[in-house]
Amino acid sequence: MNSVATQRRRRPTWFRVWTFLLLFAVIVVGALLFWQLGAEGTLPVRTALFGALGVLGFLALVTWLVSLVRYRSPLGALGSLLVIAVLGVAVWQNVPERAGWRVSVNTLEGRAESCEAPGPDRTRLGVYTFRFVGPKQGGCFFYLDAESQESHGFARFPDGQPNAETEVAGAPAIEYSSWYNGWYKFTEVG
Repeated sequence: MNSVATQRRRRPTWFRVWTFLLLFAVIVVGALLFWQLGAEGTLPVRTALFGALGVLGFLALVTWLVSLVRYRSPLGALGSLLVIAVLGVAVWQNVPERAGWRVSVNTLEGRAESCEAPGPDRTRLGVYTFRFVGPKQGGCFFYLDAESQESHGFARFPDGQPNAETEVAGAPAIEYSSWYNGWYKFTEVG
């Protein structure tokens, strides 16, 4: 015997359409954010996507609570919340960054062999956009095209590690961090 208070109400069509559109928007924004993080995209774009995902997450939470309280359906907007949770775990574990690197590493290694600049304009190699590729300090430097005050990117050294003795006086200092099989991430400071 079910009382009226505990009976599940059927969710109206408009509510089901809303939850579907919300899920679709979360998937699209999540995919764009995954791409931007993997391709080391610009900060304003990443910030806008994080903001949009935050707003969509809030809407998904409110929709789920309405679904739970009003229609007694715990599955209301649970799909959107799960997609956001999975994306959050992926970002926390650096999955977009590693995926972008895995997709691009063969192209970058081929270019690092000759270390020739592709031309005066920006170029896309793998998922990354570079503003300059060329030899420097005994290695091949790939400068990412990002809107930041500091120049940064990837570097490959034929002998396996950066040589501190090749620094030029007056030039900005370069900080290196080991990245992947002889590749380094670098940032010019100063």
